[in-house]
Order: sequence, then structure tokens, then C-alpha cells
Amino acid sequence: MLAVLGSTAPLHAQWQRSSGLATGEGNDFVTSITGSSTRLVCGTHAGVYTSSDHGLTWQAELTGFPIDSTGGGTVRVTDVAVTSTGDIYCGTNRYGVLVFRNGTWTPIKGLPEGCTAMKLLAVGDTVYLGLFRFGLWSTVTGTDTADITIAPAFDSILTVTSLTTLADGGILCGTRHEGFLYRAKGEEGWLPMNYGLPRKPITGGVASANDAGWIAATALAFNELAGGIYLHDPAKADWTLAQEGIPIPFATLFSVASARSTFFISTGYFSGLGIYTRTPDEAEWHEWNEGLADKEVEAIHVEPRGGDIYRIHVGTRSTGTWWRDTVVSRTTVGVDDDVQAGESLAGRKAMIVDLLGNIVGIVDGQLSIGGLPKGWYMLVPVGPGKVRRLIID
Repeated sequence: MLAVLGSTAPLHAQWQRSSGLATGEGNDFVTSITGSSTRLVCGTHAGVYTSSDHGLTWQAELTGFPIDSTGGGTVRVTDVAVTSTGDIYCGTNRYGVLVFRNGTWTPIKGLPEGCTAMKLLAVGDTVYLGLFRFGLWSTVTGTDTADITIAPAFDSILTVTSLTTLADGGILCGTRHEGFLYRAKGEEGWLPMNYGLPRKPITGGVASANDAGWIAATALAFNELAGGIYLHDPAKADWTLAQEGIPIPFATLFSVASARSTFFISTGYFSGLGIYTRTPDEAEWHEWNEGLADKEVEAIHVEPRGGDIYRIHVGTRSTGTWWRDTVVSRTTVGVDDDVQAGESLAGRKAMIVDLLGNIVGIVDGQLSIGGLPKGWYMLVPVGPGKVRRLIID
């Protein structure tokens, strides 16, 4: 008999604060985080920073970055994206989109003058640029011009609020008042994807759990007094309101990311509530704020660290970035393949995880269960390997 287990277990009991961001003047107001295991990028209200040590420290990348002509400070960054070639794109408030190549920043040409870029998304060699009141544009890596992809509707002005790729390779574009628009991989046209949402919804953060195909998103009614957090089942056509576990009504997602089939969201309404987690098959969201001093979280990024280990990065409004390592397992388990006390693990390390996802023990080479209460556990290897069931009776 086989069962698929999906769980989140903390490697660090609390959030850890990063260093390197300057304080004041918007440097520690982080709007976005993205990147890879070799280089992370974060956007702030005072420019762009990069990290080569998995978010422990940050360094400013401001050569050629424009100065705000009205306020005198560095232009505010709204979002960042990194291409497979390593080019960094950043959206700004009223200064369009910039690209970082050869050690300096260059503006992308062809966009409406003085536009604000809300969201960016890199897919292959294409970068999608979601604008405030000017629709969705795109540019190709290696060029410095952009073209319109979705023009504003005739009787309205289209504002893009979110962009994400889905498990099927399609793109989901969130908008203000027009809901979500979906484009299948390889297709040109966009279709509405709003069944189950309030009419003319104001959409926000969205992300896909690609291992499971589910989508988590936020959508509020026009008057912002209905709606909240929604989940989309890939086997169904509609969205389902999923507020259970969130302590306020009409909660919105400031940011959302996923690792395998686990969602990590920053939520709130008038003020932030910090980080919550949930898998599609769970009944409610779970608070995940231990040690996080600033719950006004604007950005979340999930960085794979190998095996079942992921580093979760968050950007806040006044204290810079924080990080926390966690285990997100998705392994086929032989239910009848139990482990025994004293069994050799061939010199490998593993974690003993209870059914609530808490790490209750670390074993190295030889399994020891001294001091653990009776019950069911998971034995999760550190690195590649099979999760096994552990029963103490």
C-alpha cells in the first residue's frame, strides 16, 4: 500500500533577519524578491540589491540607477525579475522598466512615458511587464524595446496586479476590476478565468503550486467588502473561497509563493498578519510567524536548497528581509515499510517529524527514539531519499 505525504517541517524554529540593506530612506522597505540559488535579487523603495549567499547579506546594485526628479532620492522599485541569462529587470514607480546589463542600468524603450510597472514575469527569453493603467507589455532578453501584449479595453484602463506561470505552462495575469486572464502555453489569445470570484474583482497576489496544479490567489469585490483568499482546483473550473484559519474577514494576499504543494502567503487587510501556510488538502491556513518582528510582509520568495529543504525569504515594509529554512516533503511512502529502533541508516542523516510537521529529533547514521512518546512519525532524509513511516508503540 502506498500513500503520498506532503508536509512542512521547520528546520529553523524562528525567522532570521538578513543584513546588508541600508536603513531609512526606503532601503528597508522591500517590495519584491526573486532569483536563483546562485543569486537573489530584491527591490526596495531605494533601488535594487543582490545576494550571493542565499539571502544572508545584500549588496546594492545602483550604478546608473535613476534619481527621482521630484523627491531627490533613488527611484522606487515595484518588482524585479531575473532571466535565464542573468539579466535583472526592475519595474519602477513612474520611471518604467529598467534592465541591468554589463554592470549598469538601462531603460526599456517603447513604454508609455512616465508609466509605473506593477508586476514583472520572466518566462524563457521573454519578460512580461504589467503596467498601471496601460495593460500588459513584453520584451525579449537582449533587446531594449517593449511591445504591447494586452491593450487596455476600449471602455476601461487595464491595470495588471499579478503575473504567474501555472503547472500547465500557461500564464495567469491578474488585473484590477477585470479579474484573471489566462493564456495557454503556445497560444496568443487570453481568456477570463473568474468563475467563483466576485463580479469585477480586484485581484492581487497569485501563485501556482506546480506539483499539484492548484492556484492560490486573492480577489476582492469592487467595494472591497467581499471576497478574500481563494483556491483553484485544477480538476474544476471555479475558484473556492478559502479563508479558514485567517483571523479576519476579506483578507487579501500581499504576496504568495509555493514549494511543491505548499503555499506560503503574507496576508492582512488594513495591516499585515505575517506569514501563513497551507497545502491544498488541508482544511485551514496555519500561522508561521515565530521570530518575525515585522508582520507587514510585501514579498515572498521560495529558494530550493536541495532535496526536501527550501529557504523561504520574505521582504517587509520596515525591517528589510528575513529568511527561514523548512522541509517540504513530497515523497511516495511505503506504508508497510516501517523502520525499527537501532536500524542502520548507512551513515546518513535524517529528521524525525511528527504528524503536525514539527521536527522532534535528528538522527545520524543510527536510529534512536529515546524520549519520544508513542505515536506515528515520519523519517525524512536530509537530502535525496525516501520518507519512511516510523511507529513507536
